[in-house]
Amino acid sequence: GAISGVSTVSMSGHLTNTAGNFLFTSSTAQAITHTGAAGQDLTISSGGNVVSEGVTMNTGAVSGVTTLSASDDVTLSKAAAAITHSGATSLTIASTSGTVAVESVVFSAGAVSAVTTLGASGTVSLTNTASQAITHTGAGGGSADLSVSSTNGCVLVE
Repeated sequence: GAISGVSTVSMSGHLTNTAGNFLFTSSTAQAITHTGAAGQDLTISSGGNVVSEGVTMNTGAVSGVTTLSASDDVTLSKAAAAITHSGATSLTIASTSGTVAVESVVFSAGAVSAVTTLGASGTVSLTNTASQAITHTGAGGGSADLSVSSTNGCVLVE
């Protein structure tokens, strides 16, 4: 049978629904609220996936997210974790109010600093048409000198 006109249902056991859905039909905001003690979690689970607003959760994996916003750190704890971009154009990592640091190397508005060693297997090109310089600001003399060397062939300087 049907129950109608009830404004509050109080229970101390399980509520089991073997057919149909739970429908919240009010035109105003509604909530499912858990008021248990700290450490007494509310669990939503399924033998399949749990889908909320098009976002799918399944055994710790989340998919269907178009925009992810975080107000704190994002931590990857896997031993060999990766961030992979598979789109057709580009991936941008940017800071709107400071620099971007990766392994202590700092990227800021096209400039790269705090590099201790830079290796290249191809050509390093200075492509700006204005005057350019390679500047060494270390102390003079001894092992603090600037060296340009080759391990295979001559060093050519115009």
